[in-house]
Amino acid sequence: YYFSDFLALTDIPDTSEWKIDLAPAMSTNDPKNIAYGKLQVSTNIWFVGTANTDDTTFSISDDVYERAMTIQLNEKAERFKTDPAEPANCTADYLQTLFDRAQTDFPVSPDNMRRVEDLDTFMGQRFAVKFGTRLMKQLTQFVSVYRACGGKESDGIDIFVCNKVLRKLVPLNLQFLIRELNDLIVWINRVFGGKKMPRSVEFLEVLQ
Repeated sequence: YYFSDFLALTDIPDTSEWKIDLAPAMSTNDPKNIAYGKLQVSTNIWFVGTANTDDTTFSISDDVYERAMTIQLNEKAERFKTDPAEPANCTADYLQTLFDRAQTDFPVSPDNMRRVEDLDTFMGQRFAVKFGTRLMKQLTQFVSVYRACGGKESDGIDIFVCNKVLRKLVPLNLQFLIRELNDLIVWINRVFGGKKMPRSVEFLEVLQ
């Protein structure tokens, strides 16, 4: 329902197997890039989509939160003017090289990794929600690239936790978890440091 066929492909390590079914059988009239009813999904394509979250829609599943980076848009931005800029060309291979270099040059600190692991344990005990190894790997990748782009490590962790980890709480019966949500806010402020996780704290306060 939420782009599940494409999202499932990203779990396959061998990118040559990133093939999406377009037709049930092969035809002589198929376009040249469709082989046996399948289309190879190139690694230089990024998919961006939108999904409404209100009473008229289904809740976004955990699989989406685990495989995609979500950004919640609650406010309309102010219009602004900017000077035209020249386009910059960057191949997908070179961009991947930059991503890989970021893992080496800007690794997540052991102290913050321990804090995130403790958060996983805390949420598992209080909410029966755990984010496990897949999101831990994504966190190290995201935060490293975020730092390579000039951001702070704490901000990168805050963005990731807010947009991917805490979203797992949304489907729960939150009206019965007000005290637990407050305990989580207190825990985050104590373990990560006050005001270092403002997005996550604000999101939890909205859930309350």
